[in-house]
Amino acid sequence: MVRRPALMALLVLAATVSTASADGLYFSEGLGGTRVHDELSAFLPDAFHARVAIGMRRREWAYELFFAGHFSNDIYDYGAPQTNLVTGGLSVKYIQPIAPHLELYLRGTASVGATDQDLQGYSGRGLGAGAGIQLKGKGSVLGLLWWPLFFLKQGPRMTAALWLDTGYEFYRLQPGDQKRGSAIDAQLSTMTFGFALGTDF
Repeated sequence: MVRRPALMALLVLAATVSTASADGLYFSEGLGGTRVHDELSAFLPDAFHARVAIGMRRREWAYELFFAGHFSNDIYDYGAPQTNLVTGGLSVKYIQPIAPHLELYLRGTASVGATDQDLQGYSGRGLGAGAGIQLKGKGSVLGLLWWPLFFLKQGPRMTAALWLDTGYEFYRLQPGDQKRGSAIDAQLSTMTFGFALGTDF
């Protein structure tokens, strides 16, 4: 997660450095909030979430394998641990630049999810869609050691970005033991802020 001011400064300053062709591999990490609707909301009304992903950019398209956790904002309710939801899957993005260092994207997601605590054993498939904006630039990989070195012209280069994403996901969670009950539907509305580092994206 984003923990150090120096890393945040590095990512913001990346937007002032010239960009290169949009092809390459990258790592992405983000934090945000989740609003839960449908039947799962009785167990997990809203949540804090964290997302990590590895991706590949090819011109206007990007493909990400991601893992995310949606953790209850109320750790305990009347002395009982709250239900959490973990998900993972594939996102495909269509990206369009709107300025030299600014891009908008649309994405579609296919994933699986599983719950714990009161809903231990429930899991199922999900589909989602979203949109986002990213501010990015290119600089020296030495900036990972000390952010002012990001502006050096010598040595290997990397791309860094800040991004903001809003999304919607739908899951149908089936009980592991059919005797436990019927399926539970879950709709998630998310807002996520994060950073990405890579060869390009």
